[in-house]
Amino acid sequence: MEIMKANYFFFENHQIYLVVSFFIVIFVSRNKTDRIMTQSDKELLLKDICSRLPYGVCVEHTSGFRGTLHDLTVYFTYNEDDTIEDYMCYTNFFGDEACKIEFFKPYLFPISSMTDEQKSEMELLTIGFKSPIDYSIDICNWLNKNHFDYNSLIEKGLAFDATDKNIY
Repeated sequence: MEIMKANYFFFENHQIYLVVSFFIVIFVSRNKTDRIMTQSDKELLLKDICSRLPYGVCVEHTSGFRGTLHDLTVYFTYNEDDTIEDYMCYTNFFGDEACKIEFFKPYLFPISSMTDEQKSEMELLTIGFKSPIDYSIDICNWLNKNHFDYNSLIEKGLAFDATDKNIY
C-alpha cells in the first residue's frame, strides 16, 4: 500500500507550502470501532480543517480531547486502483500518534448565527474589487478566520455548532 505524506506549513502571511513525498509501508487493518464516513465527507472535512489552520481551529477528538489545531501532517493511504483509501493525521497535540481525519470534529458557527456587525464587516470585503474572484478569496478567508461553516459540516454531522459556546 502506498502512502503520500503531505506537510502543511503556514507562515505569518498565511501562504501555504505543501511538501509531498511517497513511500511504501505495511498498514495496520482498520479498527472495528471506527466511525463510518464517506470518502467525500473525509475529503471535505480535511479541506475545511486545513483552510482554517492559520487561524487555529478548535476541534474535538472522539476520545473527548478538545484543543486548538494549528498544524496537521496528513498521510494519504491508497487502494490498489490508486484511489485514496484513507487519511492518517499527526497533529500538534498528539505528538507521534497518528489518527484518522474522521476522529476530529471542528467547532464552527452556522452562517445563520452571523451578527449584523459581522455581516457588515464581510460586506466591506466586496467593495472596490473588479472581479468576483478577488473578493471571493477574501470572503472565504474571512469566513475561515471567524470559523463560519460555509461547507454545511454541522448539517452533515461533521462539525459541532459553536454557537453559545465560549470557544473562540
